[in-house]
Amino acid sequence: MHYNYLGKSDLKVSQYCLGTLMFALRPGWRNYALGENEALPVYKRAYDLGINFFDTADIYSNGLSEELLGKLLNKIFKRKDVIIATKVGQPMHVGRGLSKDYLRKAVDASLKRLNTDYIDLYIIHRWDYNTPIEETLDTLNNIVRQGKVRYLGASSLFAWQFCKILEINKSLNYNQFITMQNHYNLIYREEEREMLPLCKEYDIAVTPYSPLARGFLSGERKTDRSKNDEIAKKYYQSKNDYKILEATNRVAADLGITPVQVAISWLLQKKEIKSIILGPRNIHQLDSIVKKKPILLEKNKIEIIEKFYKPKSLAGHK
Repeated sequence: MHYNYLGKSDLKVSQYCLGTLMFALRPGWRNYALGENEALPVYKRAYDLGINFFDTADIYSNGLSEELLGKLLNKIFKRKDVIIATKVGQPMHVGRGLSKDYLRKAVDASLKRLNTDYIDLYIIHRWDYNTPIEETLDTLNNIVRQGKVRYLGASSLFAWQFCKILEINKSLNYNQFITMQNHYNLIYREEEREMLPLCKEYDIAVTPYSPLARGFLSGERKTDRSKNDEIAKKYYQSKNDYKILEATNRVAADLGITPVQVAISWLLQKKEIKSIILGPRNIHQLDSIVKKKPILLEKNKIEIIEKFYKPKSLAGHK
């Protein structure tokens, strides 16, 4: 397992992060999520394979995903040996947003559910159009100073929004954001236009989600998730998407590896990317990525899988 530092921080994380969007099933949450008994073996396997980075959010199963991760601290792994990231801002039963009052309540609630007295990486889930960003950043800076959070990050922002955050923090000498968690894969590459150059300029670690386009690039289109995932149906169904999939399959066959390896290797060759967020539903899916070493794709192979891409509408920012 390879490990990287996140930005200018001292957080050294595995090149794969276990995402917990589908862990902890609660009525009203996504019907392809896993129950606790199904999720536990995946957590243990990930840790045994060297993954030390775990990503969750307060909205996942309305807090139950955080609770499950909290149960595992000192049970499957020790707190000091793992990096925990959680997100804030999306609708919860008690509210939403990034206002001062809500952030103060939300971070304490996440700490309680996670069974820890500090969060390694606290991520704003989306931009809050109803709260001045200055209020949000001042509150987050104070939360870090209080020791409740070690570092800050953002997810699914427009580049101008993230640039504004970075510049305000810089001008006020606030704790700077160190990560951008964004939607990025072979099928959706709009982040290459502005976000990736911005992150390179500011030494921000990129930690993309949906590396396999919600399973599209794996070829597994008959799973419970593929049948019920309306987001996947919306984002990954164009003729060009299927051309990219076919090209990925051809390159994989030429190299004697799997299409999943091709898609993951393509991402890891991007210098800005420090950890990829995986969303496996079982040990087999986890092993198919983590136990297969990424390879260095030659220029001609990259050209084959990239040439069919056409610009898309921005997705995942609201």
